[in-house]
Amino acid sequence: MARPDLSMGAPAVEALVARCATAAVATAGADGYPTAALAVVVPGDGGCTLALPDGPIARTVASGAPACVVVDDWPSYHQIQGAILRGTARIERGLPSLRGATVTSFDFAKAAP
Repeated sequence: MARPDLSMGAPAVEALVARCATAAVATAGADGYPTAALAVVVPGDGGCTLALPDGPIARTVASGAPACVVVDDWPSYHQIQGAILRGTARIERGLPSLRGATVTSFDFAKAAP
């Protein structure tokens, strides 16, 4: 039996990002180790804008380092949805924005019988 495709399309990922409003943003720190912070995230134009607290992660992401934005929502176990947006941020209107990211997503509701 083939495994069902649990991935979400772009409109569903954008709706998930809008619903979550907060995301984990991860990148490699100056020492090469992974580091993460919470950020306010606003969807739009095939990506998202990040409002990160000032600090090392915000500076690393703003410098053009690769970053991941992780969002998830779980009204119940069978309705868990999540997405990881991977790419390079660029500054737009003073905030890091991730556009044209590679997206990996899942929607457990698609696995329901």
